[in-house]
Amino acid sequence: MKFVTNNLPYCALTIGHKDKYIEEKVNLKFLGIQTGNHLNWKNHIDQIIPKLSAACCVVRQMCYICNNDTLRSIYFAYFHSVASYVIIFWGNSSISKKIFTLQKRIIRIMVGAHHRTSCRRLSKKLDFLTVPSQYIYSLMSFFIGNQENFQTNLSVHNNTRNKHHLHKPIANLSCFQKGASYSGIRIFNSLPRSITCLKNEKTQFKVALKKIFKCTLLLLCG
Repeated sequence: MKFVTNNLPYCALTIGHKDKYIEEKVNLKFLGIQTGNHLNWKNHIDQIIPKLSAACCVVRQMCYICNNDTLRSIYFAYFHSVASYVIIFWGNSSISKKIFTLQKRIIRIMVGAHHRTSCRRLSKKLDFLTVPSQYIYSLMSFFIGNQENFQTNLSVHNNTRNKHHLHKPIANLSCFQKGASYSGIRIFNSLPRSITCLKNEKTQFKVALKKIFKCTLLLLCG
């Protein structure tokens, strides 16, 4: 597979040896991840949508005979496990809104709410991270676990302003800017200092980050 940007003209890639050639692919599945040569994650999201829709149907059928604890177990087993898998890669995609829409549907089903009811308070009541919040939480957890691979501003230059921020590389391609590395640096630098100072305390960092999601409705858009 040859990764290219959307505005580049198609140019075939030919690799062969002794009259045997490797077929070029525009879509590829690796470790359960569907990716295309443009890295837009559309194929992956299209693949998991039927699974999440099926999870909504299961919860709809079981909500009449199960208590809340059982429904939560079903949610995490059939919906959350699929929706959160490699979310650090596709969670910043514009089409990830489709997954968020399905999450709001299953939340309304679990609490027996009308299909137009706002999910802001419902998500908080069920103690669920919304898809945008889960994306940030998973991405920041990855950064904290691999922070030795990222530089701070202080290690790059002597500028004392924002010296504790992660150094953001220069990038012009929107594909790179939406990627996990660049987006993660931008999100980490936007977190309050009271949280970033806990970067060496992984458990406390995650607890503080989750507390933000529970205390604000900014990311719990309905």
